[in-house]
Amino acid sequence: MQTIQEQAQRILEILAQYDETRARIHAQKMQSLNIKLRDGNPEVMRHTQHNGIEIELFCDGRYAQFATSDLRDESLQTFLARAVELTRALQPDPYWQLPDPKYYPDLSTLPDLDLYDPKVAELSSKNCLDLALEAELAARQYGNEKGHFNLARSHLTVGHGQSFTLTSNGLNISQRSSMLSMAVEASFQNEQGEKPSDYAYAATRHLKNAPSARDIGIEAVDRTLAQLNRKQADSGRYTLVFENRVASDMINAFLSPLSGKAIEQKASYFLDKLGQRVANNKLTITDNPHLKRGLGSHFVDREGLAGQPRTLVDQGILQHYLLSVYDAAKLGMTPTSASTSNLIVNPGDRDCNAILADCKRAILVTGLLGGNMDATRGDFSHGVQGILYENGQPVHALTETNMSDNHTKLWDRLVEIGNDPNPYDTTQCPTLVFDDIAISGK
Repeated sequence: MQTIQEQAQRILEILAQYDETRARIHAQKMQSLNIKLRDGNPEVMRHTQHNGIEIELFCDGRYAQFATSDLRDESLQTFLARAVELTRALQPDPYWQLPDPKYYPDLSTLPDLDLYDPKVAELSSKNCLDLALEAELAARQYGNEKGHFNLARSHLTVGHGQSFTLTSNGLNISQRSSMLSMAVEASFQNEQGEKPSDYAYAATRHLKNAPSARDIGIEAVDRTLAQLNRKQADSGRYTLVFENRVASDMINAFLSPLSGKAIEQKASYFLDKLGQRVANNKLTITDNPHLKRGLGSHFVDREGLAGQPRTLVDQGILQHYLLSVYDAAKLGMTPTSASTSNLIVNPGDRDCNAILADCKRAILVTGLLGGNMDATRGDFSHGVQGILYENGQPVHALTETNMSDNHTKLWDRLVEIGNDPNPYDTTQCPTLVFDDIAISGK
C-alpha cells in the first residue's frame, strides 16, 4: 500500500502528462482527539483520522485549488483530468506561478525545530479525558470555595501527524508535529445578577512544557472573579496596560495591513512606508519560523517558500511586507511569505504587576470585545474588558466601556514593553503600555 507521500508523488506524475500544467501538493496524515466537558459531563468526544490531499494547479497562467481523499488510482485519473479541465476554463492571470526553486529550502541544512513529542502522540483517550476532568474539577472546586460559582467548561485537543509539500519544480519536504491545547472557562453569578466569565488556556508542542491542568482551572476562576462588581469607567484619556495575551491581539491587528494584497490594493496604512518609522523605537517585532517548539514554526510556508527569520519592525522602522509569490510578482518585489509564523516582540525589564504598581491611573485590559478597524486609515475601536487601577491598586472591573484610537498614531505612544511574553501563542508579546488612549464610559 502506498504511503500518502508516494500518492502525492503519483499525482505529480499524472499531472506531468498535461501540457503547461504544474502543481503544488499538500498531503497530510493526522490524528486528533477533541474533548469538551461541562460541569463534569462530556459534551464532545471526537477522534479524527485524516488522510487527505490538496492540489493547487497552475495551468498556463490559470490557478485553482482542489482536494480529495479518494486516492485510488482510477479515481485520481478521473479527478485530475476534470480538475485540469476546470482550471483551463478560468481567465488567465500571468502572475499565478510556482515559486522559483531558488526560494525553496536547502534540505541538507534544515534546522531542528523539535515540533514532535512522542509523549503527546502516546496519550490515550483516557489520559486526555482525565486531564480535561482534572482542569474542570479544579475550577469547580476552587470556584465553589469562592462563592457564587455558576459553571465550568473544559476543552482539550491533542493532535499529531505528518505533512508533506511537493511541487512540479522540485520541492519535496515533510514535517512531523504534535500539539496539546487545553482551555477552561469559568462563570459566576452574584446577587446583582452579573454573570461574568473568563478563561485560561495553554497550547504546547511538548507535554512537559504544558502547565498543570489544575493550574489552568484555577487561573480561569481567578480571572473570572476579577470581573465581578463591574462599573463603567469615567470617559476620558487613560494609560492602558494590555496584558500579554491581549497585547498579542493588538500586535496582530497592527500588522494585518502588511499583507501584499492590502498593499497591492492600496488598502493599507503601511503603503509606501518601507524604511520609515511606524512606531516608537521601543518596538521591534521579529517573525521567526525556526523557533524551537514554536506553535507557528515550519520549514516552508504554504507556498513552499523557505522559512527565514525576518525583523518586520526594527526599533519602530518598517522593514518588510508579507508578500506571496503572486503579490510580489504584481508589485515587482521579492516574495517573503504571505503570513507570519512566530511573532516575537523584544521584551523590556518589568512584568505586568510591577508596571501596574507604578501607575497612578490606568486601565488593565484583559480582553477586547468586538470592534472594527479601517486598514487604510488606521482607525479602530473595541469594547474593553478590564480593571481600573489607581495608585497601583485595583479599584473595580469595567463594563460598557470602549476604547478608540488610530494605529498610525497609537504606536508612537507606546511607553513601555514588559518582560512577560505569553509562551502559549504564535504571537509572543509581553505586556504593552500606551499613554493617552480615549475611553468612552459614563
